[in-house]
Amino acid sequence: MTGSLDRIDCAGVGSLTRARTELLDVRVVSSFLSAIGEDTSNVSTGGDPSAFVVHPAIAFALQYRAQGRPSLVPAASANWERAVHASTDLRVHKPFRLGDVVTTQGRIIERRQIPPGVLNIERYRLLSEDAELLAELDFGLVFRGFQLSEEGVKLEEQPALPDKAEAVDAAEQLPPIPFPRAMLHNYTSGTGLYHAIHTDRAVARKTGFADIIVQGSALQAVAMSVLAERYFARDFSRITRFACRMRSPVLADTQATVCPSAILREAAVTTVFFDLLNEQGEASIADGVLSWRETQGGG
Repeated sequence: MTGSLDRIDCAGVGSLTRARTELLDVRVVSSFLSAIGEDTSNVSTGGDPSAFVVHPAIAFALQYRAQGRPSLVPAASANWERAVHASTDLRVHKPFRLGDVVTTQGRIIERRQIPPGVLNIERYRLLSEDAELLAELDFGLVFRGFQLSEEGVKLEEQPALPDKAEAVDAAEQLPPIPFPRAMLHNYTSGTGLYHAIHTDRAVARKTGFADIIVQGSALQAVAMSVLAERYFARDFSRITRFACRMRSPVLADTQATVCPSAILREAAVTTVFFDLLNEQGEASIADGVLSWRETQGGG
């Protein structure tokens, strides 16, 4: 990504991020689970390690650690203070398991102007040691206040989401989830996902927030856990898709609430549509979609 402080061009579209290979060992998996408040007592190499299915949201941490290279970021590092997570679409083809060796690499597939700024879409592919596709993750980032200096570019389409119009009403409000300040710092440490607006109050206030804000991927991971608990006994091997748009922030030391709105039951896959609301009743996660297999599976 090149250009002046407030302008971005499309030169980087089509470029690859760095490829990063990681072993999902006890340390990596436990650190991630602890960061999102999950139980780590069963993460062990005793017996058959591959029997332990890793929370699918670990893809968010793997994606972040493979993100970027110097030529793909704005000319001035200060521009990153104006970059916000806008959307996620995780498609799980095969569950992550303890002991997996996962290689993650992304490619910028789209850049276009939207009213808040410049939208950048990166598609990450997460491959097993045998080059089997485990998951794909489309990650949307908006550089707020920037102008695209040319026409936008789209190299690949994003897959259509399940149709909410065909779903049946299932409105409910699940118990609120606390997000203590320490969790934000633990999430940064446990995932390596760093942005100062999540840990430094002065930077958060400079950016327009009243306090540090919960990481978007942390909100997504917790929402995934809450819905898995509610609908399919936390069997993470059954999850096939998680998608959403990021909207209003959740501040440290506040609560948020997952609100399912509708359910679509198809032959092999069920989908719940949901939002996650902050304490002000604003959607922090909007247009949320979680899909899962009706039978256990996933290789």
